[in-house]
Amino acid sequence: MMRATFFAIPAVALMLFVGRAEAYVGDRFNLVAPGAVGYATVNDAVAVRKSDGSIWVKDLQPSASAWVSIGNPTGGTTSGPQIAEYKPIGGSYQGYVVVRGSDGNMWETHKTSTWSSWSSTTFGQPPGGSNSAPAVTADVTYGLVVVTLDNSNIPWINRLYPGGGTSGWQQAGAQALTSAPGVAITPQQTVQIFGLLSPNLPNWSECSYGGCYTTWSYLGGWGASGLSAVGNRDGTGTTRAAAVVWGTDGHVYEILEGTTWGTWSNVSGAGVVDAQPAVLWFSVTEAPIVIDHRSDGNYYASNTSIGHP
Repeated sequence: MMRATFFAIPAVALMLFVGRAEAYVGDRFNLVAPGAVGYATVNDAVAVRKSDGSIWVKDLQPSASAWVSIGNPTGGTTSGPQIAEYKPIGGSYQGYVVVRGSDGNMWETHKTSTWSSWSSTTFGQPPGGSNSAPAVTADVTYGLVVVTLDNSNIPWINRLYPGGGTSGWQQAGAQALTSAPGVAITPQQTVQIFGLLSPNLPNWSECSYGGCYTTWSYLGGWGASGLSAVGNRDGTGTTRAAAVVWGTDGHVYEILEGTTWGTWSNVSGAGVVDAQPAVLWFSVTEAPIVIDHRSDGNYYASNTSIGHP
């Protein structure tokens, strides 16, 4: 089977591509709440970090909103944000934004009707420190799942249970990655972790949860950044998950998983400057929406400009 081949660029170039609003990392964001509290219907949203460290969010559909600042953690941030849904038992859906702070902790803020104050006490950081942006996903069974790399670039995973409280940090195997991780939950209630293995090879691993990420499989091609991913949490249709990567030719590539993984497809226009694009899913009856940041300063949702903060 022929795999896509991406052209290599020097790693230092990634440092030069950071624009006025820095690299977006995001995931599906569904807010459902009764009455006039929060949102009355399911929404998709994106989160980005501006060069001053502030985090901004924007609803995409079904009703687009303006960009809104939600501030930033005490001491500032050292990564782009991740955004996901979380539904506590007996409660309403909450939007969660997670970002790595300057102290290495995973800081979060969440929203039902308004955004909470930023907190580092929910997740903190792995015992071996934190050396990457977080990857975040959620569903009603697992709760909110956060993955980051320690100072040896080994992935660690933590979980905010639907009933409250966290699992604490657990090492997810022993494979060092060369990029920030991605994460997705499948309809079969497995958690997939994605990342680059040296030299820039997109790989993934799947596990029920915890430390059993022992087998990593090559997805084909080459990448210039970490992978972002989203799972089919509705459990319908034939696609289990989708992943995207910034190719070394400057385009964004997407790969879909049915019974097996397909091949990489170019899904972006020219001028992408994200170190890590994102993918979200509003409905399994629609194609996944790919978010990237381009040289004109705007963010794009599947090649349609959504502006910038």
